[in-house]
Amino acid sequence: MPVLQASGKAAEEAAAGSMLRAEIDLFPEYGDEEWDERFQAAKDACKNRSVTGFLCGFINSELASSVIKRLGLDGESRTADLTEKEAAALSHELRHFSVAIKGAGSFERAQATAGGVSLDEVGDDLSCVKIPGLYIAGELLDADGRCGGYNLHWAFLTGMAAGRAAGKRVT
Repeated sequence: MPVLQASGKAAEEAAAGSMLRAEIDLFPEYGDEEWDERFQAAKDACKNRSVTGFLCGFINSELASSVIKRLGLDGESRTADLTEKEAAALSHELRHFSVAIKGAGSFERAQATAGGVSLDEVGDDLSCVKIPGLYIAGELLDADGRCGGYNLHWAFLTGMAAGRAAGKRVT
């Protein structure tokens, strides 16, 4: 399921009080065996680098700091000084990075939104039932399609239909 669709459902569940977590595989292109080999090879090649430096070869520095803190590691210690258990935990964290979902951000930061005027409030020509001469289209309507361009398609088509209907009204 695309991230935007999943995030919409997660926001609804969080708003309803559900405790949610998302698990992210930061390296989904590798199978388990290939990942283990690559991780070990990189660890061996970077044995004299700090753990932070080693991780920055895989992920950005802010995420690296989060992983180090989460695992209780010393980011300045040498990679060679990681215990077998710490290295295994680090490898696992990169493939199973888990975060709590507490809710959605603000409307101002939203990339996509849902809701709007109920479809029961507009006629077949997208005219507002309660306010004659007002036409409502696109994301102003409570219609939420699947990700992948469907919402854009909906916005363009309803905009065209509402524009045509409004044009007929004034001619």
